Amino acid sequence: MFPNSARTFCIALVIASLATPPQLALAQAPSNPTSPTAGKTSITVTTQADEWDDDTKPASANTKCSLREALQAAYTGGNRGCGANKHTFTEYDIKFFASGTFKLTREEDLPHLGGDKIFNMDSWGVEIDGGSKASTARHYGIFQIVGATLNLKNLVLKNGSRPGGGAIWIRGGGSVVTAYKVKFKDNDAAADETLAQTGGAILGETGTLTVTESVFENNVALAEGGAVAAPASAIFIAPSSSATRGGGWGHARPRANHVSSASHRERVQTKPGPPHPV
Repeated sequence: MFPNSARTFCIALVIASLATPPQLALAQAPSNPTSPTAGKTSITVTTQADEWDDDTKPASANTKCSLREALQAAYTGGNRGCGANKHTFTEYDIKFFASGTFKLTREEDLPHLGGDKIFNMDSWGVEIDGGSKASTARHYGIFQIVGATLNLKNLVLKNGSRPGGGAIWIRGGGSVVTAYKVKFKDNDAAADETLAQTGGAILGETGTLTVTESVFENNVALAEGGAVAAPASAIFIAPSSSATRGGGWGHARPRANHVSSASHRERVQTKPGPPHPV
């Protein structure tokens, strides 16, 4: 049991199979992924910029490695300053050269994480910014999981925006996501009023999600689940302390953060099947 005085929102969720997943625009899985062999390696992100170099040019091997390039290196090899032949491994420790904000600026998704690979990110002081608060707002979210395992620890995911799962969209069978001591801040599922608009921070369509000792702050969805939308046939939420700014879990409508109010902020929507209005 977490102490009542803690000012964190500590939840654990296990998401089983869905009855009917939300209807969202699907993106493509990584192009031409290479079947992994075995073993573990590390890739270090060496720039805070959202770079994307042409790895067919020899000079790209001497450039810095962005988060985008590090994730792609796990699937298609190349170099882009991230090191050669990284695609042959099954597990990756993604490291960051320094603390600070790593902001996504390109108008496209990060490489989708699939292929039964495992990605570990554990970095105090690192914030991954989805770019939704920029002068030209980006609405491609942050992470999209299509069958891989993503383990997050001691990070901040903020300003992610897309119609579902502003920070994390889990949509592939066999996907596993864990978040420990992660802060989800200012993410939204309000980018396109024609689509699902669920799960301001996290949308789980299928797979397994575990979130513990983490903070959800000012995440918003136009429909359901300002913090998390996880429509599933079975779900478990562990005892929790209070959420930052009074949030909690349950069903949601847009406005304030309190558990007792009808709110789309800081809520976990857990109703079986697709999210429904309350």
